[in-house]
Amino acid sequence: MYDKISVIVPILNEASNVAALEAHIHQSALHEVELIFCDSPNSTDFSYRHLFYENSIYIKSAKAGRATQMNHGAKSAKGDILLFCHADVKLPIHFDVEIKKCLAEGHIMGFFKYRFSPTNVLLNINAAQTGKDGIFAGGGDQCHFFTRKSFFDLGGYDEHYVIMEDFALFKKVKKSNLPYKIIQKPAIVSARKYQKNSYLKVNLTNLIAFTMFGMRVSPQTIKNFYSSVLKS
Repeated sequence: MYDKISVIVPILNEASNVAALEAHIHQSALHEVELIFCDSPNSTDFSYRHLFYENSIYIKSAKAGRATQMNHGAKSAKGDILLFCHADVKLPIHFDVEIKKCLAEGHIMGFFKYRFSPTNVLLNINAAQTGKDGIFAGGGDQCHFFTRKSFFDLGGYDEHYVIMEDFALFKKVKKSNLPYKIIQKPAIVSARKYQKNSYLKVNLTNLIAFTMFGMRVSPQTIKNFYSSVLKS
């Protein structure tokens, strides 16, 4: 039913990561995928010089911001399935098979649970929650995927959200009672945020940011708070 997958990765000065991510995505897919790196206009590291695969595409967004870059990448994509992935996330082996199976079951979108690398007991507790359909589901590094039609029918990512754009779109999916699934085969997420800060500090900051999101605080205010508290 669904054929080609386009993987869209928003980047900003990720030259040190793009080559490894590119190789991982192309080698992890069982079938050919289109890989689109959508760079920020604020990027200064010439990330495109590090791309080597024929099916990798580099484009630059006219405006900065993860939501804007992902939407720009989606408009350029040729696939009938759109997968959005952060630059420091590694998708599971044969992720394309898992996604096509999920959509063939009748879901219009989904995302992967994840585990951290490197990990520890506390991070394993956090990771376990990403496989559950709780109030924090659908955000962070869970790699949204959609049928192309459903993504554009939902209006894509709201570019007003300079942070937590993933939560905002998933909230719309749930409000519309659209079918989705959390794939239990995990993606691997870098634990660098926890290494640079602390487990308690990151979790507390995430909780405050999510509470602010629920209270409809300005996304820019949330981003300013988040950036001021955590080392990136």
